[in-house]
Amino acid sequence: MQKRRGIVYAGGAVKDPRLHRWLLGVAASFWLAGCERVAAPVPAREARPVPAETRALFAEPLRSLAPESRGPAAAEGRHSLERLSIASPRDANPGRRMDIDVYRPTVPGPRPVVLVLPSAGGSYWIERSFARYFADHGYAAVLLRREKIPRAEKVIETVDQLLRQSVIDGGRVLDWVETQPDLDGGRIGLLGISMGGIKGAVLAPLEPRVGAAVLGLAGGDLPVILTRTTEPGIAAEREAWLAASGLDLSGAERELRRVLRHDPLNYARYADPRRFLLILARFDQAVPTAKGWQLWSALGEPETILLPTGHYTAVLAMPWLKPAIVQFFDARLPPRRASPVRKGS
Repeated sequence: MQKRRGIVYAGGAVKDPRLHRWLLGVAASFWLAGCERVAAPVPAREARPVPAETRALFAEPLRSLAPESRGPAAAEGRHSLERLSIASPRDANPGRRMDIDVYRPTVPGPRPVVLVLPSAGGSYWIERSFARYFADHGYAAVLLRREKIPRAEKVIETVDQLLRQSVIDGGRVLDWVETQPDLDGGRIGLLGISMGGIKGAVLAPLEPRVGAAVLGLAGGDLPVILTRTTEPGIAAEREAWLAASGLDLSGAERELRRVLRHDPLNYARYADPRRFLLILARFDQAVPTAKGWQLWSALGEPETILLPTGHYTAVLAMPWLKPAIVQFFDARLPPRRASPVRKGS
């Protein structure tokens, strides 16, 4: 092996870095040719108003936000990073707190905000990459870290409460955003990835402060998703649950339909499809692609990007998705016009 200009070449096949970049560009071009972009219908379907009884499902007593720093803010190029802990209302655990990572652009003025909801597991490197990109392009990003589920609790058994709490937590974070003079509470976007996308599909239709939502690798019809997903952690939980309960997959699906209340499909009718961008993967088996299209239909057929990948290989599209998402936010969260100043005033 030989190393030249920071790149390792094996077997001397590609020795010129310029040729290497050209070959990568050609490969990327062929890959991108497999991407499809589905436009939203015109005119868009109208969103239904959220009934008072539905809002009551997510009501919790208000408590002081009481932000606490988890460390000093650190400069990271064109943005800073601050880690905070804020109080979250929950009757069963009034002392519960949420951890957020706040990426603030260095440019002055109240900045639009993107709330980032992460996937169910992992090290956050994908979410951090998006948050940094947003901050470097003028958007503050607030990454709401996932709550640690006790080892004795299982996602399948707690997902309904998890989704309800995600709406409450997301709204609580937006309450905090509105207290920050350098953040523009009137221009809020949302990015949810995988389980974060499923949470976002419940939160965004119910939260009027979210002006634009990007749901990546999400879907509706949780009883089918949970009983068919190939995601290793949930698949292992499912096998243990089936063995303990004596249920087969059909029985497990019926049981989940009986107990699950907060499926994204139940709230999609309240969504304005013009506010949504879906990102689906053609060969997704963790959140089956058919369930992504079912969510698309329920949301009113919003604009959609279809990737020629599976669930996990969709990460290869990040360099192309980042500017596409920022472009979507730019279009849906335009700067607010200053009030005209009358002559002589």
